[in-house]
Amino acid sequence: TNYFCDKSKGLQPYDFHDMFRLQQALYKRAQKQKEQKLTVEQDVLNNDTDTILIQKLLHRALDELTLVETTKSTDSQANRISTCSIPTSLSPKARKKLHATQRHLKLLCTIAIFSLVQLDQNLERAMELLDQLEGSVYSLEIDGDNEKRRKNTAINQKFTVLPTFQILPGYACYMALVTGWTKQLQQTTASPAVARRYAEKAQEVLYKMIARALSSTNFLLTRQSFNVVLNAWAELGCGNEARALLNQMNELPSNIGAESEEHEIVKKSESSSSTTSSQSSQLPSSIRPDLFSYNTVLKAYAKEQTILRSYRNRLGIQRHQRGNRNDDEEEATPSPCSLAEQLLKQIEEGRTATHGGMPIFPDRISYTSVIDAFAASNKRDAAFKAEALLNRMEQLYRETGNESIKPDTIAYNNVLNAFSKYSEQQTGQSGSMNKDSSMDNLGERCEKLLQRMERLYIEGENPDVRPDTYSYNSVINTWANTAHCDSARRALNLLDEMERLSLSGEERVTPNTISYNTAIKAWGRNADATAPQLVDDLLQEMEERYESGDVSCKPDRVTYNSVMFSWANSADVHAAGKVEELLNRMISLYKQHGDITVKPDVTSYNILLNCWAKTRAYGASELACELLGRMIHLSNIGDPDAVSPDTRSYVAVMNCISKSSDPGKALKALDVLNSLESSFKNGNSAAIPNVFAYSIVLNACAFTTGDEIERKQAMDIAIETLSRVSKSRTAKPNHVIYGSFLKACAMLMPMEDPRKRQMITDVFSKCCRDGQVGSNVLEQLKFAAPPDLYDSLVGHYMVNGQIGLQSIPSSWRCNVRENKFHSPKRKLS
Repeated sequence: TNYFCDKSKGLQPYDFHDMFRLQQALYKRAQKQKEQKLTVEQDVLNNDTDTILIQKLLHRALDELTLVETTKSTDSQANRISTCSIPTSLSPKARKKLHATQRHLKLLCTIAIFSLVQLDQNLERAMELLDQLEGSVYSLEIDGDNEKRRKNTAINQKFTVLPTFQILPGYACYMALVTGWTKQLQQTTASPAVARRYAEKAQEVLYKMIARALSSTNFLLTRQSFNVVLNAWAELGCGNEARALLNQMNELPSNIGAESEEHEIVKKSESSSSTTSSQSSQLPSSIRPDLFSYNTVLKAYAKEQTILRSYRNRLGIQRHQRGNRNDDEEEATPSPCSLAEQLLKQIEEGRTATHGGMPIFPDRISYTSVIDAFAASNKRDAAFKAEALLNRMEQLYRETGNESIKPDTIAYNNVLNAFSKYSEQQTGQSGSMNKDSSMDNLGERCEKLLQRMERLYIEGENPDVRPDTYSYNSVINTWANTAHCDSARRALNLLDEMERLSLSGEERVTPNTISYNTAIKAWGRNADATAPQLVDDLLQEMEERYESGDVSCKPDRVTYNSVMFSWANSADVHAAGKVEELLNRMISLYKQHGDITVKPDVTSYNILLNCWAKTRAYGASELACELLGRMIHLSNIGDPDAVSPDTRSYVAVMNCISKSSDPGKALKALDVLNSLESSFKNGNSAAIPNVFAYSIVLNACAFTTGDEIERKQAMDIAIETLSRVSKSRTAKPNHVIYGSFLKACAMLMPMEDPRKRQMITDVFSKCCRDGQVGSNVLEQLKFAAPPDLYDSLVGHYMVNGQIGLQSIPSSWRCNVRENKFHSPKRKLS
């Protein structure tokens, strides 16, 4: 390398050839060292790695050239090529030298780009080098042959000509960059924005390839180039971007790059690596999409729907939080699962075809991807559409015998997963197990689907459909989310069946931690008095299996939280003590073994706090305040094992205080609210002062008993709380706030208090302006206001001496979000 770099100008074609061979040797050595995970050897004199030496050789070769012109990146490739010329006076020997030099320069650039991409992962530098080569026009002094010089007797000097040319990298260089960016995307743990940038870079290189292919028939462009970028968008769940690229594949000229000299070489590798069906491999290679292309777009839509569902769940965007909006209402823009369904329909109807006019038909992957998209959808009918697709696969397989469309375990599992997620969605929206009879049918429906899988496998009709642990777990979870009177028992029966099959040698259905956790969840939501003890027994069984060496059934944080939840929801007088015992066991296991999977989280602590609030036992509020104070203290001092309280922690403690008979409970609840607001201001984003926190303080005020001084203090706190929630940036007064404040007025202010009439009038007027007059507000108004004041405020809207929500102006109730299962249906007279 030093020899070539130190050599003066005047390199000959054989020098460029030797430099390329040297690059090859350096590249192979570096590649071997990387494969063997050895330290990259460095040059003793220059302390340079092999990759740096490769770049030095390229720069030395480029230094031999004269840079004639640097075109802008916005210039078309045709304009750049038009600046290149080879004089007609150039002799055959000189032309041969020029072509050899150009070929070796191209090979030097190829090795340099490959080393940057595959050895150094320096994709940015490789992109810069690619841009430099694409945008530069060079010239090179080529000596004429001796015969030409002998004939040139008019002048006694060396004959030289100056051709101009570009060094344009080949298909392999571009594909190395495309695959390099996609590998970066797959390996990155950075933010989605960074991962998206990698996909955009891959597509940028693809667009460079398209520009080259459109301007020259000598550049190869195949569908594999597009499929790699399509897969990058699919990995990110960017359905629109993938679909746009798919449309480009259909819109570009079908024979683009088809006459390239590299075409036949790459055509064979493409047909074996990127196509997924026999029908595609028989087609002439082109950029038209194949089945792999369409399936990748379907995969992108499915991933996007999964990300969207996760995002909605994380923000708590459920039906009851969207107000009057119906779940069946269509989105302003089509959902990813709808777009996937439309694309699948196009493929089914034969509206898609590759170059040559041969239609593409969907396969198992096509249907399974759309089923997966439905499984991640929040739409009410998504799970049923997924089941309909599965039935269509079964029907088509029976009619055609096409093995590529035969459903397998994954297809069935995706449908079971769709029903499982749908049941979770319905449970999450109602806040408890849904009482809808259609929910009962979900458990039956899933179990029948599971039985169908068993029958198809056992009878040999479809050996690819074999239920596994995932299948059983999905059905157990569906039963766990239904309110069927026998749902918990059915879930436990399935767990017992898994254990029976596992003991008989069927390892495919061995129960694991998820199996036990879902069964425990089913019993934890059951009102049976024996449920807490039963889930306790299941926990003990898991601990025994784990201690005997079965790590697949190791109890984790979810297990202990579910058992604690079951005890907390029971009417057992010892429930709080049992929950506290389980929490202490989690802490002990974590401290003894350092097992992070059993470390209590904020949910663990909240279960205990809520359990104390439910018991209303004497001293429960002091215990709750003490535990909350300990959590706050450990968080403030930076204890690594500290668990920061969230909104529910503070609300649970305030609720415990509100339900107690402690003196001064209004002031105690206000102190906890102050702590919550302070925590939020200090950066605890999980502790958001919400409307529930303010309403519980008002409730504590309303139920304050004691002497006149304490009652007056409680009323002052209620007035201050209403003022604070009205000015809050995280909560706004709703019908619960106004109803609780009116109740406080009724309970704490005597009728003769001169402030009472004006306060009730002002608060009710503001409630009307805010559109928050709900059933509870009307009920508390009648309770709080004197008869004449009540008549003056709502008397005009009474019908036959009664008033209801439908008889008051719609503007008074337009923003009310009352739970339809709990709102009073009686009219107030």
